[in-house]
Amino acid sequence: MPDLVSKTNDDRGSMSSPTCLIVGDVLLFREGLARGLGRLGNVRIADSVPSHDAADSIQEHSPDIVVLDISHLDTLETIRPLLHKQPDLSVVGFGIGGQLDALRCAERGISSFVGRDESIEDLDLAIQKAARGEAVCSPALTARLIRHMAALIDNAQVQTNNCLTAREREVATLVKRGMSNKEIAKELGISPATVKNHVHMILEKLNMPRRASIGMAV
Repeated sequence: MPDLVSKTNDDRGSMSSPTCLIVGDVLLFREGLARGLGRLGNVRIADSVPSHDAADSIQEHSPDIVVLDISHLDTLETIRPLLHKQPDLSVVGFGIGGQLDALRCAERGISSFVGRDESIEDLDLAIQKAARGEAVCSPALTARLIRHMAALIDNAQVQTNNCLTAREREVATLVKRGMSNKEIAKELGISPATVKNHVHMILEKLNMPRRASIGMAV
């Protein structure tokens, strides 16, 4: 949709406006969003593409925001490749159907949600907030997301306790306190080499890349 993109950027956009990529598999829907956002003039439309072209468009335009049609949840598979290409990318999902759908979206990396009954003005505001690093989410959904995260942490801790030996849990707890291998060895009455082996096994069992990560799992 180059003609619309060019006209929107030339006539409306400014260098301070966030650059937006619209991703969705219904052409009519994408064009309507691009025209509506262009009419409001607060964002610059870099491109408007179907989901299978999104990664290439990210590479070409490096937008600040992706606006993703999540009215069909199969489009969620689009997100991870996009974040791999541009890790600092903000994703605004529109067409959200309910809290359960929003939880699935949040797990994939979407930080802002615009529901099916909301307007183009609501979407425009969500994009501007996302460009400032703010999340857009209803209070009820925010509360549910927090509860969901707490449950995930509890489950992770249970899994940690189940896969580590008693000695490994002791070592992991002391690592979390910031103690060195020598300090842990002295505390537990074992050699620093043994502590080092325990730390290695903990990282391997928990599939963690570095020592500092242990504190998040215990």
